[in-house]
Amino acid sequence: MMLLEIPIQPNLKVKVRLLGTGKLGSCYDGRKYDVSRTITVSKSGNANFTTVQQAIESVPSGNSVWIRILLNHGVYFEKVVIPKDKPYIILEGDPKKLTTIEFGDAGLVSQCSTFTLLASDFVARYIYFKNTHDHIKLDDGRQTIWAVAALIFGDRASFYQCIFLSLQDTLWDARGRHYFSGCNITGYVDFIWGNGQSIYEGCQIRSLANVIGTTGFITAQGREGPNETTGFVFKDCHVYGSGTSFLGRAYRNYSRVLFSGTYMENVVAPEGWSLWTPPQISFADSIIFAENNCSGPGAEMSHRVPWEKKLSNEESKVRCNLLTNNMESLITTILLSLLALFYFLSKLGSCSHAMKFDLTDEVSRTIKVDMKGHGDFRTVQEAIDSIPSNNSWWTRIILNHGLYFEKVVIPQEKPYIILEGHPKFLTAIEFGDFGSVGKSPTFTLLADNFVARNILFKNSYDHLIKEDPNRRTTWAVAAKIVGDKASFYHCGFISLQDTLWDARGRHYFYDCDVRGAIDFIWGNGQSIYEKCQIMSLSKIIGTTGYITAQGREGPDETTGFVFKDCYVCGSGTAFLGRAYRNYSRVLFSGTYMENVITPEGWSLWTPPQISYADVITFSEANCRGPGADLSRRISWEKKLSDEEVNSLTNTASFIDQDGWLGKQPRAMRFLMTLVLFFFFAKFDAMRYDQQDDVSVTITVSKNGGGKFSTVQQAIDSIPSNNEGWIRIQIQHGVYHEKVTIPQDKPFVILEGDPNHQTTIEFGASGSVVESPTFKAFADNFVAKNIVFKNTYDHLIAFDPNNGRKTTWAPAAKIAGDKASFYNCTFISLQDTLTDFQGRHYFYGCNIQGAIDFIWGNGQSIYEKCRIMALSKIIGTTGYITAQGREGPNETTGFVFKDCHVCGSGRILLGRAYRTYARVLFSGTYMKNIVAPEGWSEWEVRPVDTITFSEAKCRGPGANMSHRISWEKKLSDDEVGYLTNTSSFINQDGWLEKQPH
Repeated sequence: MMLLEIPIQPNLKVKVRLLGTGKLGSCYDGRKYDVSRTITVSKSGNANFTTVQQAIESVPSGNSVWIRILLNHGVYFEKVVIPKDKPYIILEGDPKKLTTIEFGDAGLVSQCSTFTLLASDFVARYIYFKNTHDHIKLDDGRQTIWAVAALIFGDRASFYQCIFLSLQDTLWDARGRHYFSGCNITGYVDFIWGNGQSIYEGCQIRSLANVIGTTGFITAQGREGPNETTGFVFKDCHVYGSGTSFLGRAYRNYSRVLFSGTYMENVVAPEGWSLWTPPQISFADSIIFAENNCSGPGAEMSHRVPWEKKLSNEESKVRCNLLTNNMESLITTILLSLLALFYFLSKLGSCSHAMKFDLTDEVSRTIKVDMKGHGDFRTVQEAIDSIPSNNSWWTRIILNHGLYFEKVVIPQEKPYIILEGHPKFLTAIEFGDFGSVGKSPTFTLLADNFVARNILFKNSYDHLIKEDPNRRTTWAVAAKIVGDKASFYHCGFISLQDTLWDARGRHYFYDCDVRGAIDFIWGNGQSIYEKCQIMSLSKIIGTTGYITAQGREGPDETTGFVFKDCYVCGSGTAFLGRAYRNYSRVLFSGTYMENVITPEGWSLWTPPQISYADVITFSEANCRGPGADLSRRISWEKKLSDEEVNSLTNTASFIDQDGWLGKQPRAMRFLMTLVLFFFFAKFDAMRYDQQDDVSVTITVSKNGGGKFSTVQQAIDSIPSNNEGWIRIQIQHGVYHEKVTIPQDKPFVILEGDPNHQTTIEFGASGSVVESPTFKAFADNFVAKNIVFKNTYDHLIAFDPNNGRKTTWAPAAKIAGDKASFYNCTFISLQDTLTDFQGRHYFYGCNIQGAIDFIWGNGQSIYEKCRIMALSKIIGTTGYITAQGREGPNETTGFVFKDCHVCGSGRILLGRAYRTYARVLFSGTYMKNIVAPEGWSEWEVRPVDTITFSEAKCRGPGANMSHRISWEKKLSDDEVGYLTNTSSFINQDGWLEKQPH
């Protein structure tokens, strides 16, 4: 027996007993957690605090024990500061759903940061730090300026799987020792800068230089003397993005930056590095800018600046190990996962033999590949070559993350291979051959019985057309699949022409991403693509593209391509497919299509061969979205029966007749599910345990997986005068229907998928009474994670010359009392959200429109909502609100608390729909789309009855110097009364009584 005891930040000691029998042990000796307290934060109020700053302020000064702050997912629109006297804090977001801290300040680097860390001993996990100032599309005259997402000033700080986003000065790595693992840092100018002593390991470094149109700079390191130990080290990272950027420029005389083992895409300037402007050659020899063992097109060294340093291998190793002693937190996750694994295996060990899982039963051998030499092989092909011919046992090849620049071939005599990339960090196999479909594939599979997971297969030849217009589009295959019984999970395939050659055999693609422009899924395979993203890049080539080119050659062949519950998107226009052979067969079923599909939908080859159009099977079934409009499809598109559609979309009947999919190894996936369940179960239970308050849960799925296929059917099933809460859970997708909750059906929770978009949309117009997509007349209502959309007016955005005029087209009408909305979106142009009457609460919502797009006589608070003006579409000044309070004694009004006003065009905050209209914007950030006068009286006279007011707002649109003279200046007590939910809308405590 072997006993391991490992100290872990924050001082977690774990003893793990490994049994020498070769099987995983069934117990561990003990765990000691030094986290003294856990604080929960949730925007919706079902936690200790509703803001991050409140939680931090509750930590006592001089704290000497670790305190964990768990943030529920969502967007926290606030500045956060951890002062110097509050060390030992763990800030942890939701590992499965986006947790964002964002703000939009700019101009003074010491004050504009969204997140500021002054304390030592700090850990952050799964947090998205964002400064929204610069990231808005720069078409409003705004100049790029300092806009820091995070300022890191304390010592011994680590960040795991975090995101930092802005344009200029994104991450101010000011001073102290810091470790970043698996993070994504995005920006344009000096977006990693300061004088920290830091390692960035396995991070994604993303340049947005094309946003500004000039060359950008990734780093600006500020080491000031030869004896300082500071510097930035990028280890096994990935540099990518758009436009062109320097790896760094010297912020101080002894600036020190090293990129080691990093893959660089074609975004790095040939010179690589820069002195500041103007060049100060006098100190060039004191600067240490270096690269070691980097790869990719951006790592070409032939044109680098002459003063770039060439470090020895020993110097590189020293710099790459600066923070070796501070990596214990990374081990924490691994060990906790192991503990969970041991726990569940010990439980399984006491069960029947049928429930035991032994990896050796399915996988005989595991081979590790690491391009840096830390595995069995350095290249993928070497690992494949090591497998004996005619292998009859499953062999797993695990690839460490990174980019493997090679061609890979799995020959016919080497079946039963699993190729598995890193589940969190990019694992790519890339090459740039072209001109021959037979010789150009980056990856070629000739063997049967194959599984791939978490791999990006890329042919980089055609993709350079964006940078080199003289290069012509031609055959450049990313993957060629010839073997039978092959499956791909969470994989990507990227090129422009002939991306994925699905040549022959039965294949299954699940949750994959396939991108290209011309025939980018082609061949004569017999394949199902389920829940995949199909992205057209035809805009790059400037002509209409083709997604598929299927090659079925006879009526008795069982081949064809089936796209089931997929998502078609991209840029430019594309046909769903063209007939590569006479009996070509393609079906799109249950797929959402964006507005990239040509109205005809399909094409014959060139020149048109009408004679065989009747033997082609091109078909669509139950698809949705603007690209799925069938009214102008070619006349020879097939209309398949339900039985024919079911036969093709069912894996058992179309590709899996002999059960090969079920025989492929799945034990590792099962065990990982157990690990993740154990690891997150307590956290999830804390946030989502709502069953005590809900009497019935009804599921809705448009694909037949729920009790009902439409939302209205589910609502109709609720008995009148219901007295207990009923939850309607709607699976993701677009539900094209009008939905009404009548007055006699209270206590309804309408809940969409928190991870994937759930949309209820319709396109009626002309009547504020009849045209709303969604109407709620009942009291006691909750909605979460739903997009309510009226598509009528939105078509004006796509074609302003189509003769359609902007008119009333509400997305939602809310007429019941005690209604709350969380993380919902409302989209139209005119009268988007009819906040008609009753007390309502909107939290973290997104409301979009141009004219009176929040209107009515509701008594409502909008907290931390995004108010997006689309007035540029209509070409005139728009209006956010049109509030309808009719008398001085009415308690109604609209209150916007800590919101964000953005968009395009010119907008007024509101106009008076009735004589006593009341609207308050408090603590809200306003872009410079707000007209200087701010408000309009419409036809109300005298204006002194109107209460339009702003309090403590900020941003360029909040400039009060030119506001209308009759805007009200409310006292602090009046503002406090209106912005407090308890006093303004929640006097009887109805919000707390709703299930959360």
